[in-house]
Amino acid sequence: MEISKFVRDSRLFSGKEVRVLGQPGAILGGEVRARDAVRAMAFGSRMSSGTKVWVGIDPFLGRFLEEKQGEMEKREEEIQERLQEPDLPIEERLELVREVEELRFYKELLEEAVFGGEGLIEIHKEAYQGVTFQIGRESFRLNEDLRGPLRVRLREGKIALERWT
Repeated sequence: MEISKFVRDSRLFSGKEVRVLGQPGAILGGEVRARDAVRAMAFGSRMSSGTKVWVGIDPFLGRFLEEKQGEMEKREEEIQERLQEPDLPIEERLELVREVEELRFYKELLEEAVFGGEGLIEIHKEAYQGVTFQIGRESFRLNEDLRGPLRVRLREGKIALERWT
């Protein structure tokens, strides 16, 4: 997805990449999610509301995961209630315990599929205090203004900033 000027207080979702590199090339408030990368001249401003940028997460699978997690948690609660019944036959109890373990396994698989990506955020000119960057499961909120060019990516499982030219 390519945007020529700016995005203000919007919600953008891309299965690949978001680029806002024209003039002023700014993401001002709102939420931008892309699986692979978000590239912009500027992120946030001194006057904008909170700006959130997420990469390394397929936004469409993320919504699916939220739905499925809710269903799985509901089913697990139902099973836990059944397991509290003192007269529950042992065969049924074992089957319910197996089902809980299976639900947890599938939940982990789904999370890995959704959060498994690396992702990249490129700051070409500046990013302002208060912007939140999230890559996979890791998030980082800027507590000061930054001047680019900078790349934000995961290094050894943690968010790292690196200069580039």
